[in-house]
Order: sequence, then structure tokens, then C-alpha cells
Amino acid sequence: MGVSTKGIILTEEKDFWTVSQRIGHAIHNLTVEGWRAATLEERAKGTAANTLPKLDVRGNFHSPDTESCGSFWIYFRYQGEDRRLFISTDCDCDLWNTFGDDAKGIIMSMGHWGSSVELMEAILAQLTDMGECFIDESDCDEEGYRAIQKVAA
Repeated sequence: MGVSTKGIILTEEKDFWTVSQRIGHAIHNLTVEGWRAATLEERAKGTAANTLPKLDVRGNFHSPDTESCGSFWIYFRYQGEDRRLFISTDCDCDLWNTFGDDAKGIIMSMGHWGSSVELMEAILAQLTDMGECFIDESDCDEEGYRAIQKVAA
């Protein structure tokens, strides 16, 4: 088990389509300029420094009507780093020790290396309208979570 950078959004919003679109759009905002700067050949070969986000939900839907997806991955490349962001919408009990027994939210996690802290902060800063956002830079230290400030409109 590795060290992770974690992000939390305290929210009751659990709709897969809304959550995946909002987080995917936040990542898109971080990667699109680098992707546009790449040549067509770099994009085609997959060697561009940045890629646009790709959603992976393999087998994670809880119901046949695809209304509920408890967890999923978003893959992308940022400044040459191949990253994957894990998102869970059905693990509220993991929030209770830190945020109280009634806490509901979205948990995000990515490997703690390279630009993980910068990425998580930037993603969460774009999602503060969904609820209070927090980051734990390293889930293996004693620092714990700190709040992410809302971005001025």
C-alpha cells in the first residue's frame, strides 16, 4: 500500500454523472493548454506532456440502470506525469472519524509523488461550490486535512 494525497468534498451530491463531469472538467482545465500546445504527432503517439482526462468505470456500477457508480478512476497526463485519480462516492463512513458521524461526501485519492499536491489543490479549488473541500497532502503523516479556500469568481 502506497502513500496517497487525498481530497474530500463534503457534499450530499452523489450523482455519478454530475460528479464525474465536474471532476473531469476540473482536470480538463488543468491539462488542456498543454494538450493544445502539443503537436498532432505527439497527441497521436500519446507522447504529449498533457492529455485530456479519460473516465474508467469498469464494473463499478451498482445497478443496471447506471444511476449509481460507487467509485471510478480518471486517467490523465500532467506535465509528463501519468496520473490516475480515484473517486469514491459511497464511503461516507470513512469520513466520520475526521468530519463527524453525519458527514457525507466524495473522497478522491492519487499517489503521493510529483505534482500530486498541486493537482489535488487545483482540482478541489474548482469544486468548492459543491461543498467544503479539504486536502491531506500525505495520508501517512500526522498532518491531517486542511481546508481549501474558495476561488474568487
